[in-house]
Amino acid sequence: RRRRGSEVGTRELAVHGLKGRYAIMIRTQIQLETGQYELLKALAARRSKSIAQLVREGIDQVLAAEQREEAWNRFLAAAGSCRTTGDATDVSARHDTYLADAFADE
Repeated sequence: RRRRGSEVGTRELAVHGLKGRYAIMIRTQIQLETGQYELLKALAARRSKSIAQLVREGIDQVLAAEQREEAWNRFLAAAGSCRTTGDATDVSARHDTYLADAFADE
């Protein structure tokens, strides 16, 4: 049975007495420009890695940057939505509480 992308994860490796974890991989095909391929191939050789490993690392970097951007945008939205009454004099001391309340309202 082939696994779909939503089922990607890790599972225990118990074959031939080996212990540890391994990533379940999905085989896919990409197209690169000739220059990209040549530079990637040379980089892979210098780093003693496969081209596939470098591509996975690049994807991880793009996804991590996207997550950071989404988190930052959520923070900015929450910070902008924190409204207190004019008499709130404890904002600097209780900012975590006000921020948590703003996230809870989402």
